[in-house]
Amino acid sequence: MNTSQSNNAAQSKTNALRDKFENHKFLTCAGTETYLYFQQGFEMPEFCAFSVFEHPDEIDKLEKDHLSKVLSAAANSGHGLLVDVLVWRAQPDFLKLLGRDPTSEQLRTVHEVAIGRTRAFVDEWREDNGYDADSFPVLIVADVRFVFRVPLLGYQDIEL
Repeated sequence: MNTSQSNNAAQSKTNALRDKFENHKFLTCAGTETYLYFQQGFEMPEFCAFSVFEHPDEIDKLEKDHLSKVLSAAANSGHGLLVDVLVWRAQPDFLKLLGRDPTSEQLRTVHEVAIGRTRAFVDEWREDNGYDADSFPVLIVADVRFVFRVPLLGYQDIEL
């Protein structure tokens, strides 16, 4: 696939995504890292929130004390949710600061763990609370430009 075809495919997926959700209103989380660090006492070296996904007790607390409440608020108000997976600092410079391997493989692993765990929790929460993807849309938001070498969005991971 050449660049033009790739751009056309990406634009087509963007249009389909926009059309699918044009009548939905979405809530979003803001200041999650600040909340986790200052209010919950999570350790985040270099303010790298993705490190939360390396500690099972912190993941559980994130899901129980934050994400489940945000999911409930959005669902109860009839809105969808844009949920951030906390990887905005998962990039080569910050991995180096943490003494980690800044390769694409390591970056991909960090993103896959954060996205996978968040996606699994959202699916579990929906099932436990009587929702499905159509009745309560949740979009996973992640800055994947350092992993997939695209400007802002990894279109290959969007399922319509």
